[in-house]
Amino acid sequence: MKLDKNQKVYPTDNNNSEYYPDNTYATLSNGKEIYAKDENGNEYYANKNMDDFFAKNANGVFYYAKTKLNKQIYPRTKYRDEFYLQLQNQDILAIKEEGNTYYANDKNKIEILPKKLGKEYYLKDNNGNEIYPQMSYNERYYKVDDSNQIYAKDSKMNEYVIVFENNPMYALNSKQEIVYPIDSNSFYHKTDKKEIYGKDKNEIEQYIFNKTLNKQIYEKIMEMNMPLKTKIYFITHGKRITKTKELNNVQKEQMVQRYF
Repeated sequence: MKLDKNQKVYPTDNNNSEYYPDNTYATLSNGKEIYAKDENGNEYYANKNMDDFFAKNANGVFYYAKTKLNKQIYPRTKYRDEFYLQLQNQDILAIKEEGNTYYANDKNKIEILPKKLGKEYYLKDNNGNEIYPQMSYNERYYKVDDSNQIYAKDSKMNEYVIVFENNPMYALNSKQEIVYPIDSNSFYHKTDKKEIYGKDKNEIEQYIFNKTLNKQIYEKIMEMNMPLKTKIYFITHGKRITKTKELNNVQKEQMVQRYF
């Protein structure tokens, strides 16, 4: 049915909440489909087979429902996962009332990375900083491209590391090796005054080139009975280099005492 803009659209229940009589959207005379509103004045989605679906604007383009305060709302699947509106093979982020975009959440309240041309991407705040999506307990996570975890960038195009409970959680490449964040000039980017350790998947700390000592700093060996072949990690002029060196236990111990 087509209605005038100010005409009453949907019937209401005893709580003064509008509802969809046949799970279809009413259409205004200009062709725009409109959302019903609950008793609080918030729009909500109609659904088919328990999955929410979008209404179309006057140009036939899908659009988000909104709260009374103008915050765009994500629809949900029958499994209660929120999902994105897609336009031209890109997930479109919903916008909060103050103008910032925000991530959709799955049923476990884990934020979902949107995709563009099949690749995950980070949302940006109003200052141009990319923001990591959040998991439970305030832990955040990296987007993944070809099995490589990718750092987010701030407004100055400097990569930055995820910090959880005051510990840096460095990104890993497809070989499960640590990759350090770099700045816009491709140099290792430090988030504070001092350089800090990263750890590989075996909890062995790794370091980089130390300008103060003017030395390439070896990884810290946590156990003296580690295999004799151990990796050396460092960064020179923004390029990550991996070498392999044979070390006996005496050399390992001296290395730990000297550099750490």
